[in-house]
Amino acid sequence: MITEDYVSFEIAKLLREKGFNEPCFAYYDLFHDNAGVTLKLYKKFPRNPLNKQYLNVPTLQAAMKWLRKVYNFYVEVYILKHNSNKTVEYCITIEDLNFPGSNDGFHIIPSYESYEGACDAAIRYCLENLI
Repeated sequence: MITEDYVSFEIAKLLREKGFNEPCFAYYDLFHDNAGVTLKLYKKFPRNPLNKQYLNVPTLQAAMKWLRKVYNFYVEVYILKHNSNKTVEYCITIEDLNFPGSNDGFHIIPSYESYEGACDAAIRYCLENLI
């Protein structure tokens, strides 16, 4: 079954810190119980989306689109190597469109075994190193 891939809790927190405030149909809800703080991913729109208890959770593609629209970071995930045993490695290139034609605007991230893992790494890299 094909499912949507959402950003992790850590990346959702980084996105909020960097100004992400887009409406999402998925969110993390932090609530307290006897065991401490529990984290859940709900795949529906929260009743009160402005409540600080909710953390918006975009899909990987929505987060990459936001990085492109707000910060001009173009993320490209492509196949680096395809072996005969059907294993695939993905590589990431991030182009900072604020520096067109400059080598300073390119960031290449090592290979990953899944497309989703590569997207996750690219988003994390942009949030932690480029913004």
